[in-house]
Amino acid sequence: MSDENNIKGYVGIHKDCSLGFEYVDPASRRQNVASRMQLYIAKYMLDNGMLPYVMVSSGNDIAKNFQKKLGPEFAEKLFYFYAKGPYELE
Repeated sequence: MSDENNIKGYVGIHKDCSLGFEYVDPASRRQNVASRMQLYIAKYMLDNGMLPYVMVSSGNDIAKNFQKKLGPEFAEKLFYFYAKGPYELE
């Protein structure tokens, strides 16, 4: 996301189709940049036949609180995944 020539932040999609790689420039925080980016990428995913979801580490309260603000459903149980290499899919 950018404003004129200044990049305010970025978001991406992991190889496993989860939302990720979210970053907001410190000067652009508290301006709903992260929320707008995540809602934009979630709509993009839905429009392209993907199911948007996020994985949050159990100790990452900042990320959990951010997700709660957006209103998704949370899994009732903890889920663990293992990858061969960094997010390598075969």
